[in-house]
Amino acid sequence: MKKIVSLCFIAFIQLACNNQKPSGGNEAGVEIQGKHHKKTKESDELQLNNGARWNADAITGKNVENLFTVIDEFNSGTDITLSAYKKAAGKFEIVLNQLISQCQMQGPDHDALHKWLKPLMGHLASLKKANDETEAAKVWEAVNLQVDIYPQYFK
Repeated sequence: MKKIVSLCFIAFIQLACNNQKPSGGNEAGVEIQGKHHKKTKESDELQLNNGARWNADAITGKNVENLFTVIDEFNSGTDITLSAYKKAAGKFEIVLNQLISQCQMQGPDHDALHKWLKPLMGHLASLKKANDETEAAKVWEAVNLQVDIYPQYFK
């Protein structure tokens, strides 16, 4: 059942991103599904835009703020059971799905956002599969770190 949910989540992300209007031109970005070309490790790494932060639209910024809120709520609580981590993962997934479904960014800024999102989605999938509090805590920390780098790369 968990595999089906994870596959549905990934399919949803692909469909949401594939429904974006083309921005014209030849974009050399990362496709999350990676159908047509091999990616080098360097092309997958999130980097600044020639030393500057990438532009994110207002709705993306608001949804990222909501991700920070979910993290802050969990981190300020005292319940660190596996169940609590799974509940936080569920809340996080809802906000992440909202971010993806409302995404209207295009071009290189959008591609950079995908490079930030991809590891986050992997961490979330791992958190949902965690079997104990120690594993969940380790993955939750990775989620925290990935969300925390957003302001370094996006404005």
